[in-house]
Amino acid sequence: MAILRAVTARSDYDFTNGNCTADTTSARIAPYANVGVNVPDSYSDPGGKSELQAYFDSVPEVWVQFHYYSTIAEFNVTRTGILFYLGTQVSGGTLFALDWNFGPNSVALIIYNGSSWDTVASVSTAPFSNSTRYRIDVHLKISDTDGIFRLYRNNILILDYVGDTLRTAATAVDKLWFRTPYTSTGSTTIFSGVIVADEDTRHMVFHQSEPVSDGANDDFVGAAASSLSKTALEIPPLALIRGDTGDAQTFVMEDIDGALSAYDVKAVVLQARVRRAPTAGAQNAEMVVRHGGTDYAEALPALEPDWQPTQMIYHNNPGTSAPWTQADVNAAEFGFKAVA
Repeated sequence: MAILRAVTARSDYDFTNGNCTADTTSARIAPYANVGVNVPDSYSDPGGKSELQAYFDSVPEVWVQFHYYSTIAEFNVTRTGILFYLGTQVSGGTLFALDWNFGPNSVALIIYNGSSWDTVASVSTAPFSNSTRYRIDVHLKISDTDGIFRLYRNNILILDYVGDTLRTAATAVDKLWFRTPYTSTGSTTIFSGVIVADEDTRHMVFHQSEPVSDGANDDFVGAAASSLSKTALEIPPLALIRGDTGDAQTFVMEDIDGALSAYDVKAVVLQARVRRAPTAGAQNAEMVVRHGGTDYAEALPALEPDWQPTQMIYHNNPGTSAPWTQADVNAAEFGFKAVA
C-alpha cells in the first residue's frame, strides 16, 4: 500500500496547458498547502483547453484526494463538462470522469465504453456551492464484476457505482487530469493538495513544507532558499545549477504543522523542477535526504535540457529504514547532489 503521487503547485504537474496560475489564498487551498493552481475558464482561454496533468504508476485500483474551490456554483453558469478525468497516458486515454454538464443542478460519474460515455451515477441536488472549498476523495477499481467508481465530498459519499467498470481494453490507470467545467468569464477554479494512492485517502492529510534556509550542504551556485519559488513554473535559472561532480545542496524545511501532531507520517514526497545545465561538467543529479548528519542519495532519471518535474517518494526514512516520525521529518534536510 503506497502513495503514488502528490502535487499542489503548478510546477509539480507533468503537463500544464493554458493560462494556469498560482493561488496562495489560504481559504481557497488545502488547509496545510501553501499554494494551489487556478485553472481559468474557457472564456478567458478560448476552447477551454486549460488543464493540469499528473502521471503515476499504473494501477487497477486507485484513490485520489484533491481540494477544489470555485467562485461560482456548478449550476449557475454555462459549463463545458468535465472537472477531472482518470485514464492512461496513451493518446486519448480519458476513461473515467466527473461530468459537470449532466443536467440542471446535476453532476454525474461517467465511464468511456470505447465509443461514447456511459452515465453510471448522478446527483441532482446541487452538491457544490460557490466560494466554498471542498475536499474530494475518488475511489476507482477497474473490474467487469466488482468494479467501483465513487466520489466523496468532505468525507460523505455522494456518488456511488458498483458493477462493471471494465468497458475498454484498459485494465489500469496512470494519469489524472484537472480542468474547469465553466465558460463564464471571471470564474476561478482552484485545485490543491492532491494525493494519489493505492489505498484509502479519506484518512490522509496533505501537508506542504518549503525550504526556509540553506542546510549543511551548501555547494550549489545561487541556491539560497529564498530564491526558490512555489509559484513560478520553473525554478530561477541559477537556483540549483552547479557543474562540479559531487557538489550537494540541502535545505532546512518548514516543520510539520503542530495541529497534525497526532498523525503518523505516511510518506515524504520530494518535488522539484530540474534541467541539465547547457555547459560541461556534471549533467545529472541525485535527490538527497540528510538525516543524523549523513546524506542518503537516490538517482533521478537522466536530466533533459528543458525543465522537467521530478518526484521522489520515501515511505520510510532512509536513515533508519523505518517509517518516518514527525521528529525525523522536522530534523531532516532535503536537496540535491550533482553527478556525472
